[in-house]
Amino acid sequence: NVLTVASGEAHTCALHAGGQVTCWGDNSRLQLGSSAVSERSYAPVEVPGLPANLTVLAAGADHTCAATTAGEAWCWGDNAYGALGDGLAGVGLRSPPVRTRRLALPVRALTAGKGHTCARVGDGAVECWGFNASGALGDDTALDSTVPVRPVGLKADMRQVRAGTDFTCALSAEGRVRCWGLNEAGQLGDGTRVHRAAPVDVSGLANEVVDLGTGVTSTCTVLRDGRVQCWGANAAGQLGDGTQTERAGPVVVLGLEAP
Repeated sequence: NVLTVASGEAHTCALHAGGQVTCWGDNSRLQLGSSAVSERSYAPVEVPGLPANLTVLAAGADHTCAATTAGEAWCWGDNAYGALGDGLAGVGLRSPPVRTRRLALPVRALTAGKGHTCARVGDGAVECWGFNASGALGDDTALDSTVPVRPVGLKADMRQVRAGTDFTCALSAEGRVRCWGLNEAGQLGDGTRVHRAAPVDVSGLANEVVDLGTGVTSTCTVLRDGRVQCWGANAAGQLGDGTQTERAGPVVVLGLEAP
């Protein structure tokens, strides 16, 4: 009866039809939500202390978040930089499920990176919290935040928000993609490798994007005509353009034409 799954760096969680969440894998940072579990679990265990009727699930590297039908967000795991959004942070700090504070409701979607979390709320506004040294929260600062903040200059019409390791991208209702945060491999797609503390447009990308995905240091989009374009790190060929050349702007993935 599993509806969806979400995987972090070394743990996985499942959202069940009844609204419960079970997790398995590494628990060294309480990624599984319970201190009653040892350092790891080789089989799913239910996350205690969560409200009923959860409908949204997201896993970061070492933390996990879920949202209820009422639109509240609950997070657990590593909280060294405030990724749980409960107003606390500290070296070595970890926590069982806590409710994210000062978050605009209702939450429609969640996404989590290495040390930050973002939510799409209401009709499409984006709010982020946690690690921000490279600007992954988009609030035009490099200050971590233990409670949600809004990326500056971002319209409240986002259809999707996706967190990479230390960066974030969002897709608007008109098919426009904007990204912010770490940019050492060109993963923001703005033609530079300059970190951005506020959203910037992806260069050379038409407003025809229908889906968006982020990885560790690369980003990909699906266009309305079915093409896929990617940018960022490419040492392993993850951009699919037939090279291993890093790209600071979109390139077309080769060989995806229908047979």
